[in-house]
Amino acid sequence: VTGDLLMRSFKYLGNEGRIYLDLLPSRSVNMRLLSSYQYKIYYDERTLDPLDHGNLEVNYTLDIKPGREHELSMDTSVLDRQYANYHALDANGKYDRTNPLRHFRYYQASLDYNWKPARGFRINPELTVKRRLDLFEHYYSYLSYGGGLRLRYMSGRFYISVYGDYNRVNYDVREAFTSQMEDPKLVYDYLDYTLLFKLDLSDQWELSLRASSDTRDSNTDLDYFKTRRGYRNY
Repeated sequence: VTGDLLMRSFKYLGNEGRIYLDLLPSRSVNMRLLSSYQYKIYYDERTLDPLDHGNLEVNYTLDIKPGREHELSMDTSVLDRQYANYHALDANGKYDRTNPLRHFRYYQASLDYNWKPARGFRINPELTVKRRLDLFEHYYSYLSYGGGLRLRYMSGRFYISVYGDYNRVNYDVREAFTSQMEDPKLVYDYLDYTLLFKLDLSDQWELSLRASSDTRDSNTDLDYFKTRRGYRNY
């Protein structure tokens, strides 16, 4: 990786260990405390700094099921990522081997609600907030927030799901490439849609249809820059 350009293979060998504690204070409440450590060793590429890094994460989840029709899930996590050889960028996005090694910290919280208003129907709204801190000069630090909504219906051999998700990412230091005298801080707006349809024709045959759209809008408005722009995938 050089800046925003993908110029390398991302093949790696991962090793992970986990310790977790489950608590069941009542039949309708389930809590889990999880601690994990993962280390990724990337395939050697002599012309680029290796991306080897370790992730130390602490995660807490709470599931509440007051009845058959309702379920509420809350999830919070803190993840610390330290690279073994990959140097950080300064506040101007410049790479220098005298910079300290790259060190990120992630904070995330999400809320998920599952409602079954009638037989075969499910309505699933969700909210997420995520904070990434670049612990050198905050070049890659950002705050993101958003939400999604999934609608599902299943009856016998028929299944349909519609999902929409919006997320905004506000960078602390990185700037958008614009025609203005002073470039604003970089902002991304992600909007994704997915439609899934399945029909069981028989015990051996199934008809399925999937359509999706992935959109990223950016406040970068100069077309000759290859990075930090918006895109649309269908």
